[in-house]
Amino acid sequence: MSNPFAKKSWSPYLVGAGIGVLSWFAVASADRLLGSLTSSLLSGDRETFTVPPMWQGRFGPSRTKRIAFALLGGAIMIIGARLASGCTSGHGISGNLQLAVSPRLWIVLIAAAGLVAAWLAERGHREGDQATEAAPGGRSGAPS
Repeated sequence: MSNPFAKKSWSPYLVGAGIGVLSWFAVASADRLLGSLTSSLLSGDRETFTVPPMWQGRFGPSRTKRIAFALLGGAIMIIGARLASGCTSGHGISGNLQLAVSPRLWIVLIAAAGLVAAWLAERGHREGDQATEAAPGGRSGAPS
């Protein structure tokens, strides 16, 4: 069987179908983005903060620090994907479909890392709440 990617030219019908499928995905994504933005604006249920309260309680109110850590996290994910020769979640999904052993271990490690990260974030959130309640003029116990 010949490799279609090695051909100098493709069938115009195949190219047209490919463009149509890709355009459909782009339109569907744009529709979701515009629909959710419109819904949040019309309902008034839109948060405008750039530093979430949980982050602020743990690391402070700095927007620069928040953006720097977000970019650092993205860079670490890119490096990890490059080292793994592809997308890490894709490795787990496609590898499991092939009944390989390493993706099963990888999925367990991803879940364990997620649990530890959630536990650390929640612990920091609780410590921040306790510090706020203990401070003079802290919360009265009513939800804010």
